[in-house]
Amino acid sequence: MKKLGKVLLVLVLIVAIAAAGVFFGYRYLNQDMTGVPFDQIEAFRAEHPHVNVSYSVTVDGGSEPMVLTDDTTSVTVETIPQTKSLIEQSAYLQAVTDIELGSLALTAEELNALQTAFADAAIKHTHINVLGNSYALDAAELDLSFVTPDQLDTVIEAIKPLTNVKFINLMTADNKSYLSVDDVLKLQAAYPDVHFSYGFDLLGRYVTTDATELIWERTYVGDAGVEQIRKILPIMHSLTYVKLDDCGTTDEVMAQLREDFPNIEIHWRIFYSVFDCMTDNYKLWTIGGLMDKQIVDFVHLRGIKYMDLGHNCFTHLDFLKNLKDIETLILAHGTLEDISGIKDCTKLTFLEIFSNRKLDNEDMQNLSGLVNMEYLNISNLPLVTDLSFTDNMTNLKKLWCTLSNVPQAEIDRVKALHPDCEFVFMSQGDPTDYGWRKHPDGSYTARYALLREQIGYERDQVSQWPKGELKEEVTYESTGIIPEE
Repeated sequence: MKKLGKVLLVLVLIVAIAAAGVFFGYRYLNQDMTGVPFDQIEAFRAEHPHVNVSYSVTVDGGSEPMVLTDDTTSVTVETIPQTKSLIEQSAYLQAVTDIELGSLALTAEELNALQTAFADAAIKHTHINVLGNSYALDAAELDLSFVTPDQLDTVIEAIKPLTNVKFINLMTADNKSYLSVDDVLKLQAAYPDVHFSYGFDLLGRYVTTDATELIWERTYVGDAGVEQIRKILPIMHSLTYVKLDDCGTTDEVMAQLREDFPNIEIHWRIFYSVFDCMTDNYKLWTIGGLMDKQIVDFVHLRGIKYMDLGHNCFTHLDFLKNLKDIETLILAHGTLEDISGIKDCTKLTFLEIFSNRKLDNEDMQNLSGLVNMEYLNISNLPLVTDLSFTDNMTNLKKLWCTLSNVPQAEIDRVKALHPDCEFVFMSQGDPTDYGWRKHPDGSYTARYALLREQIGYERDQVSQWPKGELKEEVTYESTGIIPEE
């Protein structure tokens, strides 16, 4: 038991003694008890239960000594030495319930020691001390540019009370940091909602955590380099776009990176047959010769809005399952057998799927959820006789069906269901004629003229690179094409 530093013990004795009707009483007993251990005072109290014991305690370390009594409940501390003196005297100050530190900044260890000494007291303070620096508890930003790797664990623990922090600077005035990337990642793991300002070398270039995009073009990065990029992404709070254009990466690794960081646009160039395309390209145009094995990577083209894949030899549309933004699609003159992949392409407004002669009524039901469809060409599908898949297409403007085997009763039903739609039903005839693509005078219809701009028939080559890139919307407004009534 620590001995008391400076204590004046005043024993107030109120002892009622009745002996033969005579009262004897000790009113007060004053005695200097400096140095008396607290357990001896408690023992005295136990032995003399009718004696009121009071005392005063002197706490040093402030601008002047602070005198407290055994019944003091509230204490205001000015300095760290005063705090240490208070802790030393804590056994004698059992009544303290509130300790006010004001702007005095204690370390986490000092605060813990004070709270341990006064377990039942509320400690009110506005600042903490981290490695000799004072920080307000409500601080939103911190400067930790001085922190070294050996101090990192201490800092991680010390700043826990600063629950409002959203930004921490780790860079010195000369744009350097004592911490490694692994150190910063450790900080990030401890404080995932905090933005750390930090700079580092990545694949031969200097990168900061404030970067909004990371782009490599025709520079070898490889899958190993992708893993380096993956490692740093958790600290890149401002990053929205990553592009690796022809950088020697595999589709599988890039696709996994995109899945793991869905809030960042991650794009790369895919290669198929003799063609290629960036995954954030808005359009793709490739005709002739594509087989099933050559369209597998189309599943990564999540930026695609306009696609012409007519005159090819693939049999399924599985690649469309992730292409949720596609609006214009040409699949004419193909060998399709399974079109279930189109089910969720609900933004489609224009579809040419004519001359895929193996498709039947059951296959066409996969279109029933495409409720935004406006232009639909289902010509030359000899096995299709049921048009109920169009029933929910309330925005239909044109429905073309030449070389048709659809019964007249079904034609009449569909026409009645879509009174504002323009129809062509013929047992013979060119699927693209009669006003589908051109007017009788040979000029393009407004919708087909727009499609030509979206796909880029006039301005681009079939090979997708370098002329095939399109990264902006193509609309009636942007082209100046006037839509038809």
